[in-house]
Amino acid sequence: ALRMSRAGNVQFDMAPTGGSSQSWALSARTDGTFRITNDSDGSIDLKIDGDGAITQARQPSFIAKLTTSQDNVTGNTILFRSDNAANSQWSIIENRGSGFANGKFTAPVAGLYQFNLVVNLEGLTSSNTYGNLLFYTDGPVGNISMTSENFWAQSYTGSGNLLIRWSMLVELDANDYGYFGGYVYYGSQVVDLRPGTFFSGHLVA
Repeated sequence: ALRMSRAGNVQFDMAPTGGSSQSWALSARTDGTFRITNDSDGSIDLKIDGDGAITQARQPSFIAKLTTSQDNVTGNTILFRSDNAANSQWSIIENRGSGFANGKFTAPVAGLYQFNLVVNLEGLTSSNTYGNLLFYTDGPVGNISMTSENFWAQSYTGSGNLLIRWSMLVELDANDYGYFGGYVYYGSQVVDLRPGTFFSGHLVA
């Protein structure tokens, strides 16, 4: 059906026959935007404004920052893991698609996802001469090494602080997960995962 509202908006409504009750609308609005709207719940799934900027309100994406430290984690296996921190230990700034929970992202749909990390480590000492950080996933590419290096050779403060930044495009199937973690070798093997740690990701294609 093609209809024109009183406000002058032009809208084309589509509803599939059989099976699904979900319906969609394509509309050109008087505010200069073009929209694809889910008529079932009224949400705007895609909007193009007058300048050509495209927003997708339900595209899977998340932004979270750690608010509670994981202090004095020890050992030479996985010392710290983002999924050891419950939701209460994160400030979840955005979570479209509800894929992020308790420090771990689970892909709601298959696709290519861009992940970004800022990992804030403290409590390192001169005895921690080697460390390894990984992005753990059961996706097609498996676990991904973020950094493997002589930690003490890095430039960090006298308090033993080290910031590690990482980003990568990762292929995930639906329900595949991703979280980050790592460990240090030698010496006391004690490290703190501190606030100032950020974890974000979004579906690219």
